[in-house]
Amino acid sequence: MKSYKINGKLDKTEYYCPVCRNGEIFTTGLYNTDPKSGECKEYICSVCNRKYKQKYIGLSGFKLENGVKKRTTTDEVEKFVCEKENLNTDNKVIHMIKIVENYKSEVKKMRNLIAEKREEYDNTGICKDHIWIESNPFRTSEGTFTIKNCAICRKGRLTYKGVTYEDDLIKLVGYLADMGILNNKKQEELDNLFKIDKKDLERFKKQETPTNNIIDEPSFKLDIPVF
Repeated sequence: MKSYKINGKLDKTEYYCPVCRNGEIFTTGLYNTDPKSGECKEYICSVCNRKYKQKYIGLSGFKLENGVKKRTTTDEVEKFVCEKENLNTDNKVIHMIKIVENYKSEVKKMRNLIAEKREEYDNTGICKDHIWIESNPFRTSEGTFTIKNCAICRKGRLTYKGVTYEDDLIKLVGYLADMGILNNKKQEELDNLFKIDKKDLERFKKQETPTNNIIDEPSFKLDIPVF
């Protein structure tokens, strides 16, 4: 990793810092979830007073609608398992990154096949034939879903309740997250609707008529006249 002086100029001194190990401790991978704030993460060692720049990991052309300043680390993404963690607004960025990583891996396998089509799309902005790459399955409270992305133009495709939507990846992920949360709220409302308060139940039991205090039924005698 290159070192810089505080003023930003390249530092060519051959001094070895035992604390930051010449920037080696600043190696945690960070994803570029906020492109507007720059392409590198800057670190400054308080011992050697040198600055180090670490380049963020790109998202292969995918962008967040609104930048997320809290960077997601490679360790967080590696430990996260989409199939076990329900999608929500707090983890939707990690879900997106997991989908992007799978997408990057699949595109790499077919890069020779799509090279010309990618070049044509980059020049014209038109994708004539979509080549879909399907994500690994992930869950919300409504079930299990997958999202497809075109290997050429990156357009996303989602089928939700029988309707197919096409949009940016992060918008589709966000939509599913919102629908899942809305479904959770509806379920909570239904549960509360039929929920019996324990205090009310105890009060009701106390008001019940004791079984050993049964009132005898009145007897009636009818005088029937004789003709």
